[in-house]
Amino acid sequence: NDKILSVNSIQVKQYISYLYDKGNSATTRNRRLTAIKTFYKYLAEEEDLTIDYKIFNIKRAKTQPREAYYLDNDNIEKLVLRTKKIRYKALIIFILTNGARFSDILQVKVDDILTPKSYDRNGNPVYYVKVIGKRDKERKLYIDNMHYDTRNILKEYIDTERKKILERTGVKTDLLFISNDGNPLNRENFNRTLKICAKKAGIERWQDVHPHTLRHSFATRLLDEGKTIAEVRDLMGHDSIATTNSYVHSAEERRREIVEGRIWKK
Repeated sequence: NDKILSVNSIQVKQYISYLYDKGNSATTRNRRLTAIKTFYKYLAEEEDLTIDYKIFNIKRAKTQPREAYYLDNDNIEKLVLRTKKIRYKALIIFILTNGARFSDILQVKVDDILTPKSYDRNGNPVYYVKVIGKRDKERKLYIDNMHYDTRNILKEYIDTERKKILERTGVKTDLLFISNDGNPLNRENFNRTLKICAKKAGIERWQDVHPHTLRHSFATRLLDEGKTIAEVRDLMGHDSIATTNSYVHSAEERRREIVEGRIWKK
């Protein structure tokens, strides 16, 4: 169609401006622009048609970064206490106490939980997991027993549900967290199950709870407890401190709520 092929970058910009005048959000305008670019890319590359390539240079509208959603202490306690299946309780506590990404979880071995990696100055065993994160960056996930009896819960999972799965399936694996068929966990299945656990726990925004929410909650707790942005950045494995800054507002809001007596810090 000649009319479609005659569209140029100026007309596309005018259309985006029209959307702005109509009150469409930056997200909506960007979505429309992406669709236009994808369509014209198809015409150029797949149909070998002549188009105005300046369309691809049109910049997206700036959007406000979304504030990281996290669970406060009350909702964390609800989620942990009301999650009865030991595998999911272990998973939830593991992420809440070290801020693991889902990709990190898939790297954890049973021996990481059973065998100490070092000893502190008092001779107490120190357990941690070395994981390779984004951009092949290595960091340690410590098995934190300060807030929950994390290691014993993980051991209970190893000795019960995980053992039964391996006996039933005949799968041989040293991975700590596995699915019902003995294979590595599936992200979508865990995400769906976590929402179900959050709903059963009575969390109001249960639809917004996913593995990364637990990671956000870990970071916010650290800031609550006085850790610096730099310390949290390192523990979270962020490349840039700007990424870590997205958690600051949540922590400051929580401190204000504590001062005003609206929530109790546990």
